Order: sequence, then structure tokens, then C-alpha cells
Amino acid sequence: MGELVQKNDCTLFNWQKIIKQASLTFESGHTQYHLPYHKSDPFYWGTDVIFTSQDVTNPVPMLKKYLQLCDHLHSAKAALFLHEDGSHPSHSWFE
Repeated sequence: MGELVQKNDCTLFNWQKIIKQASLTFESGHTQYHLPYHKSDPFYWGTDVIFTSQDVTNPVPMLKKYLQLCDHLHSAKAALFLHEDGSHPSHSWFE
């Protein structure tokens, strides 16, 4: 959860830890994005998160639809995960 949302304190915002929309790619049968940082990444290389097509609750078309809606609302925003108003999700919002 900590990698997908921002800390509640806005002064701790770090753009380098934000998942960029440009890192989201769609391949045949899967989609992936680059997680730029997480607590078990000692060299700060990041990790590619891959979602494969599934029969039940398939994340690939869900992410495609989310991206279409996000592009429609926030075409100039670089972050992948945003609220409808363009703000970044926070810890307190998620909880």
C-alpha cells in the first residue's frame, strides 16, 4: 500500500517515488508498470509489476479502462494513480 499512496504529510511528497503513467505498458495478455521505489529495494532500481490476464477479475482490461478515464480527465498529468480531482491518493484515503 505504501508504494501506491502518498504520505498524509504533503511536505514529505517525493516525485521520484510516484508511479509514472508512461511506465504502464500493455503487451499481449499482460500489462505492467514500473514501481520506482519500495522498502525492499536496497539499490533503488525499482521493480516492474506485472498483471496477467485471468478468467476471474481480469486486471488487464480494468487498467486499460482506468487509463482511458484518466487520460480523459488528466491528459497532462504524469502520475499513474490519481483521484478524479487530480490529487494523489494518501494513506488516510486508502485506510
